Amino acid sequence: MAPALGAGIILVQIQVSGLGSFLLQINTSTTRMEIYTVAEWEEKFDELFERVENGETIGIVNEDGKAAVMVPANDDLIKIYTELNNEAS
Repeated sequence: MAPALGAGIILVQIQVSGLGSFLLQINTSTTRMEIYTVAEWEEKFDELFERVENGETIGIVNEDGKAAVMVPANDDLIKIYTELNNEAS
């Protein structure tokens, strides 16, 4: 479970291969997140990916309870891959 910061804010730690660990802040009071199983995510991948590209945040959980969050790219996330990634082209 991600730590709550109050007022509907949670932090999610993400690990980016070769770059390290980053904290992602999600405002749960303005972000509605539907959660899908891995099987549902695989079945509806194209639809869910398009929804994320259009601004939605979507959760995915496996049988062990481990979860991932698909979030729309924002300037900070894009910067991780374009400016902070030494392997970026």
